[in-house]
Amino acid sequence: MTDVIKTEETPSAFNLGDQARADAKELDFLHNNLEGLHVLSIDDLAEYKEALSASPQRTWVNYFPFLLSYSHSISRSILIGREKDSLCIYLLYHRKFTNRLHLLLPPMPFDQDALQQCIDRINTYNGDYKGHLSWVPESLKDEVAQNDTLQLTLMDEEFVYNPSTFSNIEGSKYSRLRSHLRGIEKENKVETRPYTMQDETDCLKLLRKWDQALSAKGTNPGSYYYAKASIQLYDQFPRTDLSGLLILINGKIAALALGGELATDFACSYLIFTDPEIAGLESLTRYHFFKDLHQYAFLNDAGTMDLPFLKAVKEEMNPLRCDQVYRASQKKRLHQVSLEEPEGVIVYPKNTKPFESHLEDEALKDLKQLSLDDQEIFTRIAEKAGKTSGLYFFSNIFMFHQHRYKKLLWELYRGSICIYYLKQAKGGVILHLFMPPFPFTKETFAYAMMRVNIFNNNSQGRIIWLEEEEKRTISKFGMETIYKD
Repeated sequence: MTDVIKTEETPSAFNLGDQARADAKELDFLHNNLEGLHVLSIDDLAEYKEALSASPQRTWVNYFPFLLSYSHSISRSILIGREKDSLCIYLLYHRKFTNRLHLLLPPMPFDQDALQQCIDRINTYNGDYKGHLSWVPESLKDEVAQNDTLQLTLMDEEFVYNPSTFSNIEGSKYSRLRSHLRGIEKENKVETRPYTMQDETDCLKLLRKWDQALSAKGTNPGSYYYAKASIQLYDQFPRTDLSGLLILINGKIAALALGGELATDFACSYLIFTDPEIAGLESLTRYHFFKDLHQYAFLNDAGTMDLPFLKAVKEEMNPLRCDQVYRASQKKRLHQVSLEEPEGVIVYPKNTKPFESHLEDEALKDLKQLSLDDQEIFTRIAEKAGKTSGLYFFSNIFMFHQHRYKKLLWELYRGSICIYYLKQAKGGVILHLFMPPFPFTKETFAYAMMRVNIFNNNSQGRIIWLEEEEKRTISKFGMETIYKD
């Protein structure tokens, strides 16, 4: 048995079909706030391990095969990229219209400026201050806490062992372990051998049996899907980084342990699942697997998920220590998005500099200029929002962008497209909302209008176009609508 990241979403939280989630995942990478990032792949292994070697992080979540397997899902992606000179790992959840971005691990090597850039990225993407840093090792607790926007919460503790000690388990500290081993070996013929891809079918059946048994007891760790992916991706990894050990009881596969090199001189016991009908396999499997990793000075065997029996198993293996891991959440902000005039915000006054230079303004630089490359995402989201009128045809929208002193800028905010209309006026440059965000939500509309009003020096912006059926909705927000053919 092993651990699962304790995050706010799990696959069971998705009430979408596979195709809907796949579409959301595909669309999200057209979002301009993900520039410079890409989905983790096996090609990133060498760069990742080099960056990890420059960092004190040695948690179970840092294990590269876990990251790749966890990303092997239509409901989430592990993204990798650089902020300053540090390698950064993000966790992107794919939802229907409300995708969420979090920072999974601290930057490697750790850098305060890189951490702040990561936080700025997730806040811009999510449109709020609720993104978090999922997994902070004890070794970086104090450094992360120096960022005064974050607060740390203890999540779990991970057991660390010296694998070489299992070549000799004499003495009182291993008495319980020896007793468990003798009990199962007395009643059964125990064999071990390396896992191969020819064992995939049998091991997937064992994984399903183990998962169902835990579910029936109400203690499912939620690791079935990434465990399955790990087995299926097994041959993509060098054996140094991912290897498997099978335990056979009376000639039948009864347990599988997967793990390998986490970092130089540090191994990871990644996944262990066993036949639930055979008692004592948790200890037996760990003993043989740990012993096979004797060339490493240290081994991380993750935490216990608050399961008493798993804690007992890990304690009887005589750990060197337990390292704590934390989650860093953002502290609550005083100002929330609303339709009222915001307080304490930066005001960007109008001026008379050349029109094109306004596209580089601080208030607009994170927006994307409309281009023909945007047609796919506009069409897909318009269809999902049920927008079928000519107003939402991309060709019609794009036509308004073809003017020297009028430009359309856009962003994807919380799954909705917001289109802004930048126009040269007598008093300077002014920003309007080109049409209501689609799909429409109160929060997205409030955010978009606040952005417009701030750019316009807190003077009220307008919505250029809206459909007849949208008139009533917009009127509820105190905006007067004027009919225009």
